[in-house]
Amino acid sequence: MDLFDDVTAQRERLIALLSTFNEEQWNTRSLCSAWTVHDVLAHLVMALSTPLRTFAVAMVRSKGNFDVANRKLTAKVAASSHEELLTRYRELASSQFTPPGLGAIAPLTDIVGHTIDICAPLRIDPPFGDLNLRPILEFLASDRALKGFVTSPLPNVQMTATDLDWQAGRGPEVRAPARALVASMLSRRPYVHEFEGPGTEIFEAWVAQTKA
Repeated sequence: MDLFDDVTAQRERLIALLSTFNEEQWNTRSLCSAWTVHDVLAHLVMALSTPLRTFAVAMVRSKGNFDVANRKLTAKVAASSHEELLTRYRELASSQFTPPGLGAIAPLTDIVGHTIDICAPLRIDPPFGDLNLRPILEFLASDRALKGFVTSPLPNVQMTATDLDWQAGRGPEVRAPARALVASMLSRRPYVHEFEGPGTEIFEAWVAQTKA
């Protein structure tokens, strides 16, 4: 299975979970503070269905502010019902669109991050199935991830995954499950309580000052 297969499989796992949600769950505020769970799905649909020209126009109208353009375009898609968004996302699940220069690891990291955005506030374990998080950890620990994924250089700690054979970085060690390390490098904060080791305080402080 290549990374694009992993992307499709993770999208399908998220679709299966969302298909079980009630209205209260759909309206729950996600880890993306401006968006509900419904809005996060709208964003995922928007990102795979909006022509680059349309996004470019939105960027101009937003004076070059990516976040503003992203919110405006997502809001338009979010006017659709939950069912309509799920149908559209099913149709897009096998899309192999990638940001320039990053390859399949970018959409894989993106869908994993947004799965956490949806699941953490609902106290649901992210449905990662047999997904191998090592490639995502390696990507997030690299300088390449500073292009849109990791908001500032990682702190001087050695990160160790407790549930798979992976380490990166230099300095005091911080140990945590791979899921917690991925979420934290993506500036998501729900799993910092799972950190252990002498580097914990340093890593927690870095996560606290970053913005998803």
